[in-house]
Amino acid sequence: MQREKAYFCQINSNSFCCTNTLIGLTHKDEILISYFPYITPKKVSLLLFDIDTFELSYSIDLNNCSTIYTMKCLKKYNIFFGLSDEKILWIIKINNDETIQLTKKTLYTDQTKMCVINDRDLLLINVNTSHAIQLIFKINPHHMMTIRLLLIILFITQINGKNQKTFSPIENSRPIIGILTQPAPSIWQASNRTTYLAASYVKYVESTGAQVVPIRMYQPIDYYLHLFNSLNGVLFPGGDFSNEYFYVAKLFYAWSLKEFDETSKLFPVWGTCLGFEVLLMLTRSSIDILEPCKGYDFATELTFMPDAADSQLLGSSLPLNIKNALQNDSTTANYHNFCMRPTNFSADPILSTFYKMLTISPDLEGKTFVSTIESRRYPVFGVQWHPEKNGFEWRVNTTIPHTSNAVKVMQYTANFLTNQTRQNMNHFESIEDETKHLIYQYTSEFTDLVESHFQQIYFFYE
Repeated sequence: MQREKAYFCQINSNSFCCTNTLIGLTHKDEILISYFPYITPKKVSLLLFDIDTFELSYSIDLNNCSTIYTMKCLKKYNIFFGLSDEKILWIIKINNDETIQLTKKTLYTDQTKMCVINDRDLLLINVNTSHAIQLIFKINPHHMMTIRLLLIILFITQINGKNQKTFSPIENSRPIIGILTQPAPSIWQASNRTTYLAASYVKYVESTGAQVVPIRMYQPIDYYLHLFNSLNGVLFPGGDFSNEYFYVAKLFYAWSLKEFDETSKLFPVWGTCLGFEVLLMLTRSSIDILEPCKGYDFATELTFMPDAADSQLLGSSLPLNIKNALQNDSTTANYHNFCMRPTNFSADPILSTFYKMLTISPDLEGKTFVSTIESRRYPVFGVQWHPEKNGFEWRVNTTIPHTSNAVKVMQYTANFLTNQTRQNMNHFESIEDETKHLIYQYTSEFTDLVESHFQQIYFFYE
């Protein structure tokens, strides 16, 4: 039987340790597997197997190749390539004699998008604040590559106040953000109250011009998939860990990553306190990665780490007054009993490759913990602290900061989240479908100002 020719294609499979894996046949019908593993950063492995015996006939490790997060391939010429987080384009070609050629080119702009045209041309478009650069890398079958650079100045930014012109992409003017509910503590479960949502998270989101949908627990998976395809982002709130919360968070986290990998579509995921911790657990595929710490009921400042400088959350978009407040004032409220230590984070190749550690903070014993993270590739953000409490929780005898700077910090983080969701164009199928899911269908209840952590709560009866 004549073997049908196959070429390289990107795959996502649970049988591999990461998703950045390509598998295909060379022109001599030998199996080639290439992977850029999260668990071994800065290392690329190429494995060549005999298709009949599955014996390894050729292998190469390309060390010190920056971790490559985006993989694509040109089928016709057995070429595959990836763009690293350091803005380096790596191109690898497998010739008919199984030799491997490697080249790289450094890109100088902050945002890079790429696609393949007709299985022949690799098109990269880099956008920065002043102009757009179109780079066309054209593959020639007789040579490794020829490079044609076309520079197109789309517009020039004048950095002088009102004359500044900015690029304005299409945005969603009616963003809707889902917030996970969670099982109610036993003291609140009177009258069949099974789940709850603190109203402070709802106000936090609504204050930015977004609407809220409560994501209810104990629902069929079709319910969650419908919301994922209708919402523009999700917030994992603080609270107590439960298996149901973890299960629902895992669904939205996995779908967000899958959507971005397959279509480059952004579905932002934000985690606060417990939500922050659950993000780490989901990425690490383990719930036993945190250690107990004294981090309950105190406000503190943030120490910015090197990765904060080029981050989305705390990078160039962060106003100087907000940065000064975060660094010098106790503007972050902490209510957690578990911590991720910076040394443990940095020593973990999966966490440190997936996330940037943006800030650290001291706990009540003076030991530092990771307090802010951001995914290097995906629209995933997390804070161990509670920005929403600064403006909307008023329990007496607590350390929640209510200064003007603390409220500005809250407003900045809330606006950041909503602005991320404005890039997602999901919507409900009808206004009737949207209406029945919105938080407006429910009424919050006032608790008290002395004992309850939340002054207003939405209760749900599952």
